[in-house]
Amino acid sequence: MSKFYVSFFVASFLFVIIFVPLVRKFALRIGFVDIPSARKVHKNPIPLGGGLPVILGSLAMFALIMFFFKLHLPESIIGVIAGTLLLVVVGLFDDFRELDFLTKLMGQIVAAIIFVAFLDKYSAFLSLPVQITFTIIWIVALENAFNFLDNMDGLCAGVSMITATGLGILFLLKEMPVFAALSFATAGGTLGFLRYNIYPAKIFLGDVGSLFLGFVLSCLAIVHLNTSKSLTVALAPILIMTYPIFDLMFVSISRLKEGRKVYLGGKDHSSHKISFMGLTQKSTVFVIQLINLLLVISAVVLFLNEYSPYYTLVIASLALLLSFVGVHLYKNFLFLKERFEAGLFDLIAINSTLLVYYYMKYKSGLFVSTTAVSIDTLPVLMAWISIFWILLFAGSGFYDVPFELRFRGHLSILIKNIIFGALVFLLANFKPGVGFQISFASIALFVFLLFAIGSLLRAILYAHFSRKFKKASRKMNAVIVNPTGCVAAGSPSEIFGRRYNLVGYIGAETDYGLKRLGDLSEMEDVLRVTKAARVILDVGESDYCNLTAIFEGPYYMETIFMVRASGQDNLRGLKRYRSNNNHIDIISIRHRRLFPRIVRRLLDLVFSIAVLILSSPYRGTKALIARQKKNRIFREVEIVLRGERKAKIKALSGKAGPNGVRNCLALLSVLKGDLSLYGPTITTVDEYESSKDSIPGYWRKFLLKPGLFGPGYSGSTPEEKFKLDLAYMEKTSLRGDLIMMAKQILRIPVSREIKTKNA
Repeated sequence: MSKFYVSFFVASFLFVIIFVPLVRKFALRIGFVDIPSARKVHKNPIPLGGGLPVILGSLAMFALIMFFFKLHLPESIIGVIAGTLLLVVVGLFDDFRELDFLTKLMGQIVAAIIFVAFLDKYSAFLSLPVQITFTIIWIVALENAFNFLDNMDGLCAGVSMITATGLGILFLLKEMPVFAALSFATAGGTLGFLRYNIYPAKIFLGDVGSLFLGFVLSCLAIVHLNTSKSLTVALAPILIMTYPIFDLMFVSISRLKEGRKVYLGGKDHSSHKISFMGLTQKSTVFVIQLINLLLVISAVVLFLNEYSPYYTLVIASLALLLSFVGVHLYKNFLFLKERFEAGLFDLIAINSTLLVYYYMKYKSGLFVSTTAVSIDTLPVLMAWISIFWILLFAGSGFYDVPFELRFRGHLSILIKNIIFGALVFLLANFKPGVGFQISFASIALFVFLLFAIGSLLRAILYAHFSRKFKKASRKMNAVIVNPTGCVAAGSPSEIFGRRYNLVGYIGAETDYGLKRLGDLSEMEDVLRVTKAARVILDVGESDYCNLTAIFEGPYYMETIFMVRASGQDNLRGLKRYRSNNNHIDIISIRHRRLFPRIVRRLLDLVFSIAVLILSSPYRGTKALIARQKKNRIFREVEIVLRGERKAKIKALSGKAGPNGVRNCLALLSVLKGDLSLYGPTITTVDEYESSKDSIPGYWRKFLLKPGLFGPGYSGSTPEEKFKLDLAYMEKTSLRGDLIMMAKQILRIPVSREIKTKNA
């Protein structure tokens, strides 16, 4: 039987080994190459199309051997082949002319639907609607995960080979020979391709190859899920595909955090972060392949011990570990030890809370007790609860809070996290027709204990960090940034030199008595070399120069911007936080932590989709009437977006200016991510050109994404709109946005309220 599986692997391997050089020559002849750019690591044009031999080698050799052995093809395999045919077209078009995001996404969704249509077995753990929805989301996500992984020589193909081999072993253990054969055929094809793709690569997979690998492997994982008799066994492919999923989440979260579009490429993948630590490209890929191999081996071992009570706990613990590593890859490991200490203090607080809660509820006699949790199962329960709260704290950005923020700021974030976590836990224990499975008194007790113990330990930790970073040997490195040479009143060394180790300055020549480290364009490299986590912005009060490039420069660094605690008009619009030094303010140009940003984006998507669906009959009827009368319905309006980028969006023909785009059509731009539901006013290019020179510091308006609603729309002139926009940007919050948007929808004026708050 082993020869049967080896034949699939070897046949696919040999096919790809032979045909890749031919495809490479043809690609060079027709100019089908990947051109180097700032967001890519290769320096010379590299031929594309390497995915075609992998596809043919994997599927054609698989089908040929299946025909030779006269074996029946399951309908699920036919679905994989049919979906692959569509993805080949989508991938090739994308490689040739770079399809727009929505077109590419629609192709991926249709391919997933094709596979779902051919499924011959569904999971016993999920209802049919949930199964279909989960399958489509899973396949599309994994397609993009493997597409994202194709950012270094040999990375995507190597991860795919190990993943396919792991899935093949699982199907062998489950005695599903046809699916095992397809897995090994895919592994053989990717191994053959690696011969030409390891550093330095002679050919690239291209989107056609990476999309195929993500599609076929995600489909095989779904087949494994649907044929599993227990939920623990069904989770094995998640562990096998942990690294691609981790990289997708890592990239998506980091781009969302920076306010960038998720689908726009860049050097911000986990592989790039690992290489930033000093590893070569080849060493980076080797480390990732080793991690992926260990995950696959862990999945197979756990599969063989499916009845262990620690099965899902191990998977959750690995998820926690990868989340922790991911946070620090994003942060470039500058404060790994401090984050670890904070996480350790939180673990002590959570578990101490649980023990005290257990004693008070079940042992003290204060409560009418139900059946107590067994002491034997308490460690597993504590582990699960610890994972839940640590993931919540990490996801909400609690570990990103600057050490210098006043302690009441730390307490405020802790309270919000605890309340949110309690609500999530309460909803998770609600069953329709039965009600809540846990009492409100129990939740209230746990919340009170967690806040009391957590705030006490946080106070100790806060005092520890404050004392630690005041020592001369442990001061954080900081650089001064001065874009024009115009210096604010007072020397930065007098204010900041007591708290930070000033390693130099960046920007125009200035007499600071410090070393000049480079120009503004070199800011990211300077911060990486000096390991400076604090950037001191020194701008004269009369200097309204555009600081966007400075704020967007250190995308991939753990950078906190700081200014003197003054009321400079040229820095209005930047959200400020008081530090534990009365002379220093922390400023934020991102305005929102990650969790509120994700919630806000989800609200944008849900609201836009709902309104577009509900208004489609009315809009369609109106468009037909206008067409019959030969009236022009739409026009294109060019507007200015976040970062002063420009884009064209659809608007109604009858209305001029920004109000012409504030209609249902603009919700398409909200879906795309160019606009938000609530934010600064939309600015047309004509209005921008007429105002950018007459209104000092007009660039500040474009630090946030424009919104369809906002207090600025109450202004009658560009100057009034600008002032209201700045006031909003200084006070913005997710809760405030929702309240003010509701007021504007209900025609309740908000401009006076904004002015009063900022008076």
